[in-house]
Amino acid sequence: MNKKNLLFFLFVCFVGTNSYAVLSVDIDSGNVQPINVAVLGINDQSLNAENMNIESVIRDDLNNSSLFKVHHENYDNLTLDSFPSFASWIKKDINFILIGKIERHGKNIQLKYRIWNAFNKKQISGKIIEIDQSKWRQLGHIVADDIYEGATNDPGYFNTRILYVSEYGPFDKKIKRLATMDYDGENHSYITSEKYMILSPRISSDSKKILYMSYADKTPKVYLYDRIMNSHQPLGDFDGMTSAPRFGFDINIALLAMSKNGATNIFKFDINSYAKKQLTNNEFINTSPSYSPDNQFIIFNSDRSRSPQLYVMRNDGSDQKRVSFGQGRYLNPVWSPNGDYISFIKILNGVFYIGIMRPNGDEEKILASGHMIEAPSWSPNGKLLIFSSTSKGSKKSRLYMVDITGRHHKIVKTPGDATDPMWSSNVKFG
Repeated sequence: MNKKNLLFFLFVCFVGTNSYAVLSVDIDSGNVQPINVAVLGINDQSLNAENMNIESVIRDDLNNSSLFKVHHENYDNLTLDSFPSFASWIKKDINFILIGKIERHGKNIQLKYRIWNAFNKKQISGKIIEIDQSKWRQLGHIVADDIYEGATNDPGYFNTRILYVSEYGPFDKKIKRLATMDYDGENHSYITSEKYMILSPRISSDSKKILYMSYADKTPKVYLYDRIMNSHQPLGDFDGMTSAPRFGFDINIALLAMSKNGATNIFKFDINSYAKKQLTNNEFINTSPSYSPDNQFIIFNSDRSRSPQLYVMRNDGSDQKRVSFGQGRYLNPVWSPNGDYISFIKILNGVFYIGIMRPNGDEEKILASGHMIEAPSWSPNGKLLIFSSTSKGSKKSRLYMVDITGRHHKIVKTPGDATDPMWSSNVKFG
């Protein structure tokens, strides 16, 4: 067994999701009645003495999602090897039961656990996970994700990472560095030094490349940072200012906007061949492109109808159609990973809003408001958004999360000011 790697073993066979769909949480409707979860046997005194409390990570993940309420009472002396007395748990209104056992193997932690659905009396998960003890928080996130998926039939988002721009210094002379952290703000680290002025970072799905905008030569330009080669170079040979980069779901394709002679148009760029294709061609400002999950369509914003609005086009630039028709200016659209929503920033009467709508423009919903809201990014499961907002008075920038119901908001802790977040399911890029 390689002690450096995370190892998964099948403990017992999973039960298909359809067999335990009797009890589930409807995330999209904003269920306000939390699901009660008992978390038992995860507390290890030797780990706690070293400030490695895995149980607290699971509890915080679930409680902070606003979908769950964690309990620690063992109502029938349940052990890992015993069968629950479901009537005892149902009587206490416990919906799911996590029972586990932790063992230390040298510098590794091994966790055996089972998850039971009390209401239909079935085990829905069972695993043995062994992990290097330095990754103890990741172990807690993995287990919390397992409970989340068992209750909602959607993948969890706890074992994920956030890429963002860290800022410090005076407001007009801020130093910007690329940083990364767990979704909850822990395990923070910096990716770049102060040498590079980083804006609008976008990471590829394999975490090996990052697109960003910089004023390195006093002209706005998109750069490609190859993390394996540790190299920074301009993306392509464009004869104008480039901005608004974003990878396609094909990691070798990038979208970006180029500004020249007062117009801004969208281009598709092949990172391997350097071939580029212009997708919009007019005298207006067309920017902030984002692919649909199937790579067949692109959402972007354009001021061709006097104020910035959202438009959808096919991936070859054809069939461009306006999809936003509300009051205000619509900016920064991003297609959700599930393809069911598009997020956007809206400015109306000086107030910034973050919202979602269907890809055809239907069902527009405002989720949050504030000052200088920017850079929405979807969680990998498409159920939450992270974004940055700068306060009007202090000029401090912070990161926030909101779910797609708009009912649950959370501040994401960072060491200092933070902007331009991007959510990633790849936990290896930290």
